[in-house]
Amino acid sequence: MEPKVIIFDFFGVISSEIAIVWLGKHFEKDEAARLKQEYCGPVDRGDMDENRFFVELGQRTSVPPEIIRQEWLDLARIDRPTVDYIGQLKGKYRLAVLSDAPSIFIREIIAINKLADLFDAIVVSSEVHTTKADADIFKLMLDKFRISGAEAIMIDDNPKNIEIAKSVGIQGFIFTSLPQLKNDLSAAGIFVA
Repeated sequence: MEPKVIIFDFFGVISSEIAIVWLGKHFEKDEAARLKQEYCGPVDRGDMDENRFFVELGQRTSVPPEIIRQEWLDLARIDRPTVDYIGQLKGKYRLAVLSDAPSIFIREIIAINKLADLFDAIVVSSEVHTTKADADIFKLMLDKFRISGAEAIMIDDNPKNIEIAKSVGIQGFIFTSLPQLKNDLSAAGIFVA
């Protein structure tokens, strides 16, 4: 079936990763991974608000929460070639972002970089109180477009997210680089400039 919607992860595809990079500057690798689970899980699900998230990270590091938030914003590097490519897909396919993130934070990054108009839908985990660890968020995206899983493609840098997307019938590709993405999409019959 011809895909109608291409869904993109945000951090790790459109933007650089932030959480594990920042945590890695302040903690040993294992501790950084543990803290990412402990703090990012709740804030991504909307169980913890963004202010509390940065306050608690501040308590762990003795860095003021407002400084941490700014450091996180500064770490958001938009992959312009990937964004340009997504722009070439617009009009040929409906486009969406599906991201595990705190709402205010990601929407600020999207606004600063003028990315909102590129997408037909933006679903942020904290706004719908579920993450990509649960197939329900993928079903929600399909419902939003009124399509079946076979009519969607998911692009994500996390293989686990791709596996969960596949569980609802969405074809998925692991993002490692723009050239690899173009190869994968070309093999799937998707337009490649």
